[in-house]
Amino acid sequence: MMDTQKKKFKSTLTIIKVIMVCAVLFMIYCGISLARNKSSMEECTSVMHGVVTDVDKIIDGRHGDTYKVYVTSEDAPGMRFESLSTKHKYTKGDGVKIYYDPNDISHYYIEGAEPIGQDLSMIFTLLFLLIVMFIGHIKTGKQYRKLCSSQSGSLY
Repeated sequence: MMDTQKKKFKSTLTIIKVIMVCAVLFMIYCGISLARNKSSMEECTSVMHGVVTDVDKIIDGRHGDTYKVYVTSEDAPGMRFESLSTKHKYTKGDGVKIYYDPNDISHYYIEGAEPIGQDLSMIFTLLFLLIVMFIGHIKTGKQYRKLCSSQSGSLY
């Protein structure tokens, strides 16, 4: 019975460690993505005004609704700009600013839907996960050590 519990604790500790390593690696990836998006945003120094032509609402009961917006501008006829998924609520007909790279108009972002938002929320979520896993590791480790010490003190 004790060996089964020891195996269970060891397996749990191993799983927690794997989750923590994966979370750290993914957090590093998100940090790199954040830095890349931030530098890309810094290149978007020109501004044009646009009008929201369409909004896709993505309903998510667990994380709250997000929006994807489509914008046109008189300054770029025939071009349709679209945002990343964002929490910022848009309505059809809203006026928005489009920030773009003057050397390449295909590099842009729409006001309220900056690309760094998703990276930041992912980093905070992963940080919370790491804290929870660390606490779980400490608790499970204490239980495992207690089981091992009680087992070594027995006559078996």
